[in-house]
This record gives sequence, structure tokens and C-alpha cells, in this order.
Amino acid sequence: MSLPLDDFMVHRGMGVYDTATVTNGHLWNFSIHCDRFLESARKAGIKSKWNRDDIYRIVDQVVAATALKEATVRLWMTAGPSGAFGINPEKCVEPCLYIVVFPSAYVDTTKPDAKIQVPAEVVDEVTVSSDVVPFKPPMLASCKSNNYLLNAHLFMEAQKEGGHFGIWVDEKGTVKESCTMSVVMMTKKGEVVGPAFDGGILKGTTMRRIFEICAAQNPPIPVVQREINKEELYDAKEVVMCGGDTHIVAAVKLDGHQIGDGKKGSFCQMICDGLSEEMATGKGRKSEDYVPIKYNH
Repeated sequence: MSLPLDDFMVHRGMGVYDTATVTNGHLWNFSIHCDRFLESARKAGIKSKWNRDDIYRIVDQVVAATALKEATVRLWMTAGPSGAFGINPEKCVEPCLYIVVFPSAYVDTTKPDAKIQVPAEVVDEVTVSSDVVPFKPPMLASCKSNNYLLNAHLFMEAQKEGGHFGIWVDEKGTVKESCTMSVVMMTKKGEVVGPAFDGGILKGTTMRRIFEICAAQNPPIPVVQREINKEELYDAKEVVMCGGDTHIVAAVKLDGHQIGDGKKGSFCQMICDGLSEEMATGKGRKSEDYVPIKYNH
């Protein structure tokens, strides 16, 4: 695949993207990704030629062409090429849609019929203040644009300070998100807490799915979205970062403070088991979120 240099995503950053998962030959939990993708395009001022049904159909066709049963899908929508390098997107010929499908990183490729198994990475983590790496402004924070420059700097700063992905906090210590993941915690009272979607962070699809899994437990695990201070993370039973449907990370130490017993906990394992089961079977998913791919057999 080639991308023209005069595409506005390249030289003006006017592009949005999202991710999807194919598992057991089905497009899994895609509705929430598709809706966010189209909403991001709207916020970015990209005049999409494609509606929800179009996106589903095109993704199905591309996945079918690869014959992959366990895969990751990346979608980009851009304002398109303009034939020049100006600033006016109205000069663009038409919006462009790019889709790439590649094998999932969470499948044992030595087994012919292996399914995605969601693992939990275990890391020591650090917080990074907005004084060091500034937050995105609300428009960019709530829109999944292709511009992840500040996210990349968050990651680099975390690595420099002995962490892994980094957790953004403001000057008061209020928790926002990680470089490519949402942040949730299990309190010692058994409550699951995530930051509020107040326009300052992305509406994480994996975090929202985790909240649904919590609500489906017997008895349900209480879920709250509110402002979180980093001191609360230090005192949490578990801290989990999550993103991209299949990326689950247990932070067992944060800024030198041990979290809980310093090991991956039962809440993190419940997430991994719940996601793995529904990816393999479609359990708990609506028909639009477990769509069989029309392979060319």
C-alpha cells in the first residue's frame, strides 16, 4: 500500500484512525470502534463518504481477502490528497479510507486452529506530569486522530524514568490515561474506577467493554467513573491499563509504590478470561459485534 505525500494526513495531520479485532473468523465488538471512527472523522472535519454499513462491508471484504481468522484491523480516514501542500482541506480531491489487516500478536502460530488468548503484561510503571509532557487539548484528546506525537513523548519519558508506557497526570496528580491505553483501578473496597469521559481523554473502547464485563458478574462488580488522584492508584488493590481490545497490562508498581500484593491480581485475570472467552465464542455479544466474515472459500 502506498500513501500520497500530498494526503492531508501526511502533511497536515488531518486523519483519524481506529482498530478492530477479528477472532474465530468473526469481526468482534466492532460497533463501538466503527461509531468512534466516524465520530472522530466528524470532529476532525473530514467529510466521510462512508456510513456505518459501508465500513462494515469494506472491512469484511478486506479481511476475507487475507483469509486470516485471528487478526488485527487498522482503519484510517483522511481528508485526502490535494495535489499540492496547502492548508485548505477544501482543495482535497476526496476523502480516503485505508485499511490494513495483519495477524494477531496474541495467537500461538504453532497451533493451526489456535484462537486469540488475551494475556496480561506485568510492568513497573511511572506517572508523567503534564508539566513534563503536556496534555492534548480537548478537541484532540476526545478525537482519535492520527497525531500521537504527545503520546509518543509520554512513552519516551516513561521509559527514561524507569517505567513502561507511562500514566499521564496533571499538576494536581489527577489521572488521565496512558500513551495508548485507558487506566482503571480496583479499589480495596472492591469497586472498579476509571477516569470520567470529560473531554480530556479518549473514550476507550476496551475500558468500556471491561465495565460491561464487571456489570455482568454475579454479583455485579460496582463501576464508577470520576476524577482519580494518583495517590489513589498507589493505594489500589489493582491498577490495570487497557487498550486495543487485547492489550491488558497490570501495573504492579507505580512511582516506586507497590500496588496491592505486587502481582497480577484476580481482577486483571477476570478481564483476560472474560475477553478470551467471548472472542472465542461470541458469548454476551450482540449480532453486530460478532459478525462472521464472508470468506471466499
